[in-house]
This record gives sequence, structure tokens and C-alpha cells, in this order.
Amino acid sequence: MLKKIFLLSIFIIVAFSSIVTGVFAWFTLNDESASVNPFNSAVKPNVELEIDSEEDTIYTGDHIDDLVYITNTDFQTVGFDFYGYATFYEVALSNPTDFATIARVSLQVHYAAEYGLLSGGQAGIKYLVLEDPNMTQGIMFQLQSMSNIYDAMTAYNAQGIEIAANSSTTIYIAIWGYYDGLTQYQKDNFHSIIYRVRIALG
Repeated sequence: MLKKIFLLSIFIIVAFSSIVTGVFAWFTLNDESASVNPFNSAVKPNVELEIDSEEDTIYTGDHIDDLVYITNTDFQTVGFDFYGYATFYEVALSNPTDFATIARVSLQVHYAAEYGLLSGGQAGIKYLVLEDPNMTQGIMFQLQSMSNIYDAMTAYNAQGIEIAANSSTTIYIAIWGYYDGLTQYQKDNFHSIIYRVRIALG
């Protein structure tokens, strides 16, 4: 009887472990690059994220690649030049495993206390994750036909991009400043807003 109880206990522990096992990653930044250090599990292959960036503040008000702000009206306007107003950020992804996997990339804006009221927030940007920047206009045209373009953009980004086994690829993030998402103070000083943006991989 004790042997049966012991075996049953082991089975339950193993089953529970397999349910909660996942892939975790933490992001690190140094003077030369930003990178992700992955933890593997037997359940899902890991994807290594490599980012060429000298600092974690990707966009600043006086940066050469200044963020262009567009409005809700612009997002709703059919034929709007989304490609022309976007700032594109390249992300190199490599999959060192023997399995194809889906990389879901997102931008996370973090509060930068040193910039106070001029620290940009998540509401101040909109973005689209693409395999090719030339797809921007066509995809945005399709997303405009949905009931809510912002929900449609989020759903499109959540689909992710497949990375073949033992291969590398570059994806592109088209980013726009979203004027209507700013506070009134930020609207009055939008050229000086600073965004501290990190790349997340899910």
C-alpha cells in the first residue's frame, strides 16, 4: 500500500512539473549591446534575441531617428503614408535549435525617472512587427478594415514570426509616436519626450 502511495505521489509531482515548465529569459544591457540570456526547457526550443543597440534609450527627442507623431485621425485615414512616417528598428533573431519556432516580439516602454514628466509611456507609441518593411503599407491598409485598428495591430504582432531551425533572420519594427496617447504636458513638449524602450521576446 505504501509503495502504491509513493508511486502515485511521484507521478503527481512529475505531471505538475511538466505543466508549469516554460521558457524564461532576462534582458541585459551593457555599453555595446543589448542581449537576452535564455533558459531552456524540454518543452519548447529557445530563441536567442540579439539586438544591436548602444543604450536602452532607443528614441530621444534629439536623436537622429526622431520619432514622428501621428494622430488617431491619421491611423483611421485610408491611404495614409504609414511607411513614410514610421521609424524602423531592426532586430536580429537566431534560432540555434533543431526546431522551427515562433518568435513574438514586443516593445516595452519603461518609466525613466530622470526625465520626469517627459518620460514617454506605452500609450505614446504604436508599432508593427514585420518580416519586411515594404509590407508596412499593405498590412496597415488591411488592419484599417478591422473594427479597431489598434486591437488589430496588437493581434497581428501577437501572431509572431516563424524562425526556421538553425537559422537567423532580421525582423523590422515599424514605430510611430501616438500623439493622442500623450498627456497634455507631453503634447505641449512632444519633441522633448524620451522613451526608454526594451525589446521583449515571447
